[in-house]
Amino acid sequence: MRPHPGRRFFADLIRCTHVLACAAAMSLVTLCLSCSNSPASPDAPQPQKGASKAPEVLEIPSGNFTANWRAELALGQTPPKAIYVNDDKVLVYTSDNKCIWVNRASGHIVSITRAARTTDRLHEPCTLQDRVVFPSTSELSVFDRNGKLMHRNPLRYGASSGAVGEGHIIFLGEDHPNGGRVASMAK
Repeated sequence: MRPHPGRRFFADLIRCTHVLACAAAMSLVTLCLSCSNSPASPDAPQPQKGASKAPEVLEIPSGNFTANWRAELALGQTPPKAIYVNDDKVLVYTSDNKCIWVNRASGHIVSITRAARTTDRLHEPCTLQDRVVFPSTSELSVFDRNGKLMHRNPLRYGASSGAVGEGHIIFLGEDHPNGGRVASMAK
């Protein structure tokens, strides 16, 4: 089977590095020229000579995002691995499976806990009425709504998904030797 002529032409262009370099340079020049030629607004105030330029203040239109709070997590160079939200908390996972519990309204750190072993895969949490369940590949870690560990339940088959729940029952996917399954677990 012969390749499509356009596909062959495109492959030949990729092999010609000088053609690609010229195309990239021309694109960059065009972009720079289009940015530098933007006309200034005629009714905008002109800066005075010798005066330092003040930072431009922009009005934020209604309905846009604005920062309510920022929480300093002290993670160093490690970015958060995942972030989840429940009714009153923001749950931040780190790469070593710690969970930082942040008050959703104020941004204050409520608790820092180890949600799973560092070698486990930690799935999204399941928030119930009075507790938060963290499924991982080896156990279910159960915390109260303020981040205090209640108990850990070892799993016969590791969790393969996050959990959903209602009342005091959770449902989650499990890795089973004969194929995946869904399990229901009660308090």
